[in-house]
Amino acid sequence: MIDLAAELQRQPFLEGLSEHHLRFLSNFVDETRYEEGEILFRQDDPAIDFFLISSGRVALEIAGRGTQPIVIQILKPGNLLGISWLYPPHRWQFTTRAVAPTTALRFAGDALRAACDEDHTLGYELLGLFVVALGSRLQATRYQLVELSDQVRSAEVH
Repeated sequence: MIDLAAELQRQPFLEGLSEHHLRFLSNFVDETRYEEGEILFRQDDPAIDFFLISSGRVALEIAGRGTQPIVIQILKPGNLLGISWLYPPHRWQFTTRAVAPTTALRFAGDALRAACDEDHTLGYELLGLFVVALGSRLQATRYQLVELSDQVRSAEVH
């Protein structure tokens, strides 16, 4: 069994949170493991939790027109997985698949959201971290759209 409070202190995503808030967060987290190819959650399912990747890799996918999903981003250790639990309608925007054996810290988003309503300082600090992650996610999506657009244009020329 790992020391979850110590593990949280090692997470780059949580850097800057106070020791008090890190200890508090340890009440809302457990460690989860996924095999290669395993789905963590599916697009449009209820978004309840969020994750920090400890080891392995996870693909963010959206349904494509064909049979193959489109990979938007590959998340690595230290990356945040899951922003949809923060805002209504609390549904996943992506399907996520472990592309290697993966260990993640899973946070109980519903309980944590309620705790942030009680402790606005914690809520403000966490929201700041999530905004940075959201900006990174949007940038990755934009790069993927540019790449797909280039592929379509290239196919039209040939």
